[in-house]
Amino acid sequence: MKSFQKHLLVAGCLISFSILLVLPQYFSGGIILGPDFLFHYNRFYDTAMQIKNGNFQYFISTYGFQQSGRIVNALYGPIFAYLQGILLLLSRTWYNYQIFSRLVLNMIASFSMYYLMRTARIKTRVAVPMACFYLTTFSIQDWTFRQGFTSWGLQSSHLL
Repeated sequence: MKSFQKHLLVAGCLISFSILLVLPQYFSGGIILGPDFLFHYNRFYDTAMQIKNGNFQYFISTYGFQQSGRIVNALYGPIFAYLQGILLLLSRTWYNYQIFSRLVLNMIASFSMYYLMRTARIKTRVAVPMACFYLTTFSIQDWTFRQGFTSWGLQSSHLL
């Protein structure tokens, strides 16, 4: 039972810190628009509308990018774009999507870093603060402030 309580405490700390990082945006009620937001949000809008309408176009953009037929998601990871499209549909607004996607990214990042550190036999009392610290680095915050997709890419590599 003690091990279960320890895991629960670790999970609570990582989730709480993930939420703490999103609270300023939540309370301000604003959306952060970085230099890459138009590109990635068009990708995700396109996949969200494909899912919503059941009109799947793997190669061309039929809803985003002004319905121009650009070949974007085929080059930038269609499966992940569809996952983001699902997040967008669940969120229903861009503001909610941004909050929700940041929370998901933060939790994946913190838990994967914690797991990595524990696999490397780093003690829990060091691994938890370091996993939280990892969330504050540019590699993760790039999604928050610039909508830089590298943040998601790093987490994909952790999960493999």
